[in-house]
Amino acid sequence: NNILFVSCVFCVVVTVISCYLIVFLKLTFSLWSINFYVTFETVGRMCHLNV
Repeated sequence: NNILFVSCVFCVVVTVISCYLIVFLKLTFSLWSINFYVTFETVGRMCHLNV
């Protein structure tokens, strides 16, 4: 019974941590893509201005 409880808690903890990790990775990735897009856009505009 004790072992079952421990494994259940462990399962819940792992699920919660993986959920947080996925959300964190998604947020980080979306922020990174936005930054990359903005940088790309800025560089593109600068190139157009130079041309």
